[in-house]
Amino acid sequence: PVTIWRFGEGSQSDIKHVFLAGADIRTGESSLVKPSLYHMEMGPFSETGIGVLGTFESGNNNEIQSGMFVKPGKSFVVYAGYRLDRFLVGMSYDVMTGGVRQRGKGYNAFELSISFTPKAKPRVEKNEKTVPTTKQTSQHRGNLTSHRQTKTYPKAP
Repeated sequence: PVTIWRFGEGSQSDIKHVFLAGADIRTGESSLVKPSLYHMEMGPFSETGIGVLGTFESGNNNEIQSGMFVKPGKSFVVYAGYRLDRFLVGMSYDVMTGGVRQRGKGYNAFELSISFTPKAKPRVEKNEKTVPTTKQTSQHRGNLTSHRQTKTYPKAP
């Protein structure tokens, strides 16, 4: 069955279906190999890709990445990146192959990616409850300043 979204009279857009698979395989104390596979379909279009990413952890939440990805019959991609704590900067070069190369004038492409991963909120265990408290902590220029603190206590049975 064809699944579509409708956005008003007569308009429709196909839903994108995506399958992703991958693994992190530790190959040393500070290195990982990350194979991956994906398949996407949207309407009459589909794309499959397979690749591998190598990661070297250089300490202090820093890592160097490099890899290669292949979209059979369409292109292959060479990638290099650097992660500094929660920021990731990557550069890739996409080389078109096969029939796609013959349809356009621009065969290859450089791509720059910049990513930021925000810090996750701390988890509260199910058997604990959070109780807000107010503690008066400091006096600044004659004004008493109040700071809100949160303490975690085990739940009563």
